Amino acid sequence: MPNSVWCRSPPARIRRWCAFVMVALVLALMTTGSGMRRHGVRVLVPVGRSVVVGPNQFEATIDGEPWTGAVLADGHGGYWLDIDPVAKEGATLVLRLVVAGPAPTASDREPGVHDWLASSALIDSSDAAIVSTAASIAGLERSATGKIDAIHEYVASNLSWRRYPGHKDDPASTTLDLGYGTCGGLARLLVALSRAVGVPARTVQGVVFDDSTSDVYHQWAEYRDEEGIWRAVDPTTKRGSATESRTYVDLIYAAEENPFWSDPDLAIVYDATPRKGSLGYRMIDTTASTRTLENIYEL
Repeated sequence: MPNSVWCRSPPARIRRWCAFVMVALVLALMTTGSGMRRHGVRVLVPVGRSVVVGPNQFEATIDGEPWTGAVLADGHGGYWLDIDPVAKEGATLVLRLVVAGPAPTASDREPGVHDWLASSALIDSSDAAIVSTAASIAGLERSATGKIDAIHEYVASNLSWRRYPGHKDDPASTTLDLGYGTCGGLARLLVALSRAVGVPARTVQGVVFDDSTSDVYHQWAEYRDEEGIWRAVDPTTKRGSATESRTYVDLIYAAEENPFWSDPDLAIVYDATPRKGSLGYRMIDTTASTRTLENIYEL
């Protein structure tokens, strides 16, 4: 029987190509499935601000032992657990947050170098449409709080929530032009409009709990008032800030401009679950004054 082409040894270039594909597949399997964003060598876990300088607390264990690493400030309002010194690959991190109140209305312990007024790629507050819209909405208001109230009312009343392909890469001006956006797009728009009228503002990423024991990923905003205090505001609802009816848990501040989030040498452990719309936090205990949340990460 004559030899078939399928029985012959493949050419060297095909063997090399197949080996490359196999290595790529193995690497892909190693970096997916856990939901974490690992693109570097140093592992950090975001814990927001309220568990460090606010009313909330946290506790962490790695393979059952108390975590003893450092808490790092990112200069953008948030804090991170530095996991590398005490954890090895394959370890299990259990993080618990004891939430006693909403994100704190407190000045930054380490303000960093930002005045939170500058335009950036996604917070394009210098865009002509952003500038003119902000002026028409809040130009006559004198106080920062008055300007934010007017901007918040405009965004919550005139734009709708909608998910669409590519929304994560769209600047605030695109959301304004479309007339809709996700929670992230609406938050970026509120921040851009605020900066355009001289009110320092930035976005906040985290989770919220309503009447469920499972979290919902969310993004909102905060602004700095006349006294230098940061106050939360959620443009996806007409309520002006985090309220008792929802548990807001802050994790990452100014992600669009945060150096920790964009540093290729950092591995950000953020999302512990493949469930869409969740970061993996569960509410495991409630009292009259606190709620205890837990997340489990496979490092």
